[in-house]
Amino acid sequence: GLDVRSCRGCMVVDGGGGTVEAAVLSCGGVVVSRTLRQGGRAMDEAITQALREELGVMVSSWTAERLKLRLGSALPEREGVMEVRGRSLASGLPVSCTVRAETVARALRPAVDGILSLVREVLSQTPPEAAGDLLESGILLTGGLACLDGLAQAVAAATGLEAYAAEDAPLCAVMGAGRLSEAPAGLWRQEERTGLVCALPQREFPI
Repeated sequence: GLDVRSCRGCMVVDGGGGTVEAAVLSCGGVVVSRTLRQGGRAMDEAITQALREELGVMVSSWTAERLKLRLGSALPEREGVMEVRGRSLASGLPVSCTVRAETVARALRPAVDGILSLVREVLSQTPPEAAGDLLESGILLTGGLACLDGLAQAVAAATGLEAYAAEDAPLCAVMGAGRLSEAPAGLWRQEERTGLVCALPQREFPI
């Protein structure tokens, strides 16, 4: 796992259902962070809206999520099709239709662009000392959105830094909270040894 107590700067982008948060961490604290108030559910809604406009079909949020997982990509090159069922907006009757990967990619493009802008904003606010560390440590993607096809490649292309998804990315937040609840005192002792005071969720970067 990522050692957030190290004084070497590292960056984490956590994408969940409701928000995406990007943060640079060092010495067990937050150097700089920003939050985007849209996540996986906003992507599902964008897919639903795209099918309404392009195919004239209304599908459930569950179907939209399946399309995101099966065909969704942060890159336009992905190919594939998926048969889905829904309700025709014209007749009101049940219908089935074929959805292509490029339709889903177009629907996700604004959300992907928002994530990339968020990452670049955090990097632009990162102090030089921590920014230099990111050339080695790269950008770690966690949360359910880390599983979106091509997202790590898109982040890497937008920043020039290595980007990679964590193992068991959708479970990282839960696993981290569990470890923190098991040994919080040890984390505070680490802060005392370094002479820094941890003031979560935000702290000044040591100069």
